[in-house]
Amino acid sequence: MTVTTPAGTTTAGVSAQYLYTQQGPYTPVAPYRICDTRTGNSTPCTGQILVSGGSLDVQVAGTEPPGSTVGGVPSDATAAVLNVTAVGPTNSGYLTVYPTGTTRAFASSLNFVAGQTVANLVTVALGVNGQVTVFNSMGMTNVVVDVEGYISASSGSNYTPITPLRICDTRTSNPSSLTGAFAQCNAKTLAAKVPLAVQVTGLGSIPASASGVVMNVTVTSPHASGYLTVYPAGESPPLASNVDFSAGQTIPNGAAVKLPASGAIDIVSNTSTNVILDVEGYYSTSGSTYIPIAPERIADTRCSATPTPSYCQAEQLPPQNQGLSAVGTGGMISLVTGGINSIPLSATAVVLNVTVTSTASSSFLTVYPAGSTRPTASSLNWVKGATVANVVIAPVGSNGTVEIYNYSGSTDVVVDIEGYYS
Repeated sequence: MTVTTPAGTTTAGVSAQYLYTQQGPYTPVAPYRICDTRTGNSTPCTGQILVSGGSLDVQVAGTEPPGSTVGGVPSDATAAVLNVTAVGPTNSGYLTVYPTGTTRAFASSLNFVAGQTVANLVTVALGVNGQVTVFNSMGMTNVVVDVEGYISASSGSNYTPITPLRICDTRTSNPSSLTGAFAQCNAKTLAAKVPLAVQVTGLGSIPASASGVVMNVTVTSPHASGYLTVYPAGESPPLASNVDFSAGQTIPNGAAVKLPASGAIDIVSNTSTNVILDVEGYYSTSGSTYIPIAPERIADTRCSATPTPSYCQAEQLPPQNQGLSAVGTGGMISLVTGGINSIPLSATAVVLNVTVTSTASSSFLTVYPAGSTRPTASSLNWVKGATVANVVIAPVGSNGTVEIYNYSGSTDVVVDIEGYYS
């Protein structure tokens, strides 16, 4: 059999391994836990803490919520949306989540520092036997994996990306200047263990028929360390988390949330905190289907430094994004995604893991389509000195380009691509 990929065409007598993934619609599910390496729990991963350079295969396809026979990931799923959390790492490092049975790419899914508990949303193709592999770069760390949805050719919804839309900000001073229906969370700081209902459908272009929504969830000024969970309104809080945080921290994470008939979601935190919600798109019967790819690094502003860091040679950045420099106050970089690897110019949105490092001050990034007006929303928030990653499902502008804007200070930006919608 002859196989043609962006790297070339196979020839007779040459042995090679390829991952075939079927594009298809997305099905959101109420979050549930499939892996927790900490001891004393009932998941298949219990007691399997990741060592430096170690990896763990996690079963995704065929799993179901505990005590349930419906609502899980079917055996024919080709990709999944997972919330991955590093708990108590002993060193600074990163995790890479990739399809089991494939070669691990030079890319990161989640970055952490010693002692930090931090989560990130990962959209990943499923590999051998419907599994994904989690690799740890340095030190020892526990890992928790929660399912939020899956891709399958047999059922599901399509995705419509939108320019990021702020629908909720619980801070008392209304710094987002939200009015009308968008003011639903104004001055409603979350109380510990008390759910807050937030209407999603009917705002902006989000239709009543939406079955799920993708949003950036930002926790700010929490009173103590804890975690926050977003889930369909009216249901019991699941054993899963979307954002893990420390006291006083500002930290974001992506969430793909199933919507009930009411079109609302519930947010609950185990401690008092403020929260900000920015919608990036929704799932319905119309829109685009998702095509997962093996994670690939497509931009790294650290590589424009002199002398060039040694790891930049290993990254093999595409020529379209070479030479990008650190982003200063009010600065922007244009990131090309169309035409890279297998990403077509016809793609409507791309799934990016965006990381900031060497951050000179507290700030935020906004990722949005090239050629459009920058929205009042954030894709990634951080405090001075932090290294933070967040997944962004970004609509693309002309020639598959997105703009990345930095509010304050100087920061390096690293971008890995996980897939696209078309």
